Amino acid sequence: MKEKIIEAVDEEWLAKIEDGVMDLTNKIPIEMLARLESQGGKLDFIDTNEIKQECDAPWDINEHVVTHFNRITQAVKQLERAKIKTDEAELFNQAIYTFKQSRELEQALANWDAKDKADQT
Repeated sequence: MKEKIIEAVDEEWLAKIEDGVMDLTNKIPIEMLARLESQGGKLDFIDTNEIKQECDAPWDINEHVVTHFNRITQAVKQLERAKIKTDEAELFNQAIYTFKQSRELEQALANWDAKDKADQT
């Protein structure tokens, strides 16, 4: 697990949690993650604006739809950690809009539109 954390995190952040003598050998993964989280600071207005833009970004037809939704889900989680609420209806409308604009999912959207409102989840 430590190796995965080291691979995923920039060296400058790892340097902040090293103890100098034994590098990261004394740290267990949960300590590393807690320390990184506390060192990471708060999201500023630039960060939150970029994350919101990710939520509104159109679907790239070359990526799987699930990948698109996963990216949005991760962005929403980041905003929630910063205590910023996301309007789910707005996200939903943006997703439908971007799918209709792509013209790639016309039959799926037609099938979805034909469902009763209660079944459109």
